[in-house]
Amino acid sequence: MMNSYFSLLEKLSLEYHEELNPKLWKENGILKSPIEDKLLLFAKVWQEYCHIPDEAIKDIVITGGNVNYNYTEFSDIDLHLVADFEIVTKELGISGTTLEEYLWDKKTLWTLTHDIKIYSYPIEPYVERSDQKITKDKGVYSIKKSKWIQKPEKKNLNFENDKELIRKIRYYQRTIDKMISSSADEESTEKFWDKIVNMRRAAIADKGEFSFENLVFKELRNSGYISKLKNYRQHSYDAKLSLEARAPAPSIEMDNKNVGYFYVNGEEAGEYRVVVYSRKRSKKSILNNFDPEDAWSPKEREYLQKIYDYLNNEIPENQSLASLEIDFLLVYKEYRNLGIASYFIETLKQKYPSSVIRVTPAYIGQDPEAKFNPKLRLEIYEKLGFKIFRLPHNEYIGFLYNK
Repeated sequence: MMNSYFSLLEKLSLEYHEELNPKLWKENGILKSPIEDKLLLFAKVWQEYCHIPDEAIKDIVITGGNVNYNYTEFSDIDLHLVADFEIVTKELGISGTTLEEYLWDKKTLWTLTHDIKIYSYPIEPYVERSDQKITKDKGVYSIKKSKWIQKPEKKNLNFENDKELIRKIRYYQRTIDKMISSSADEESTEKFWDKIVNMRRAAIADKGEFSFENLVFKELRNSGYISKLKNYRQHSYDAKLSLEARAPAPSIEMDNKNVGYFYVNGEEAGEYRVVVYSRKRSKKSILNNFDPEDAWSPKEREYLQKIYDYLNNEIPENQSLASLEIDFLLVYKEYRNLGIASYFIETLKQKYPSSVIRVTPAYIGQDPEAKFNPKLRLEIYEKLGFKIFRLPHNEYIGFLYNK
């Protein structure tokens, strides 16, 4: 059974290849004609959307992982209109920060309302200044001139053997999970966000695309942690400007030594079941519930393997553990409060300091008769730091190891 140092991350999404993406590039390093034609068509539409005059366009380029050797399944195709901002200013009547904010807002609105891809790779549009310096190690290809502006240099990189990189990625992932689960305040969240963004920006300017900090950022983005942090920032900001009814008071009561119940204002909001294993049996007993060899189909075996590897790596040997299975009847409409769920989880973590907590967000689908929102429930678990895995039939399961 695989037992990797990297299994907490399942596997690094960062990759480095011996050749450019063969889906997009010919063997001679020239972009395939159908792709170039489609990107030029896209660029024209994007230009008109931004109201950029033809005379301002100095070039149209693509960049990013798909214009380098570090492309992955998560890579975009970054398409940039290289424009003379003085001409743009004359046309639009705005300049400086106002012009930059206008272009950024255009990009944001476009991204929210369009989903355009080339062979599953999203096109990410942008407008950049014609006098902007190209950073080190960045691949830049002109689709207007059909030639390289800066060809990427092939390097000898092996991300999965870089334990310092893995350590730093894990640090930031755990920090983000902790900030969300503890409902970090707005000031702390903004400082942390600024730290990540500024760290990346300075590193690219100084050391280029393959700087240590930029690789950390890319992995955080690919693994969904940048999105998690962005969503939490947005949620916190919206909550600050909102006025809601006082949150109902939560409580926990034990029915017996194995079963407990969650209550909100006297109404049952869920339950949990706990089994305490001995030092010798803990890890094996928990792993047996997810043995891939017991799968009834290849697809289920694939899903169980991921869960098994994660738990096998996360749970220590020879430690007495409590295994808790949580069933929240949350989220009722009136209980859409992250603080309530956080209270329940934190209380259990204190009660069972060495434990594996398992939650089943269940089927994610449409059920107009249901009292809870499955998607919202899944979102809450992720914010509380649970590692979510998919199961067959559109079901999900989540784990939180409480050390």
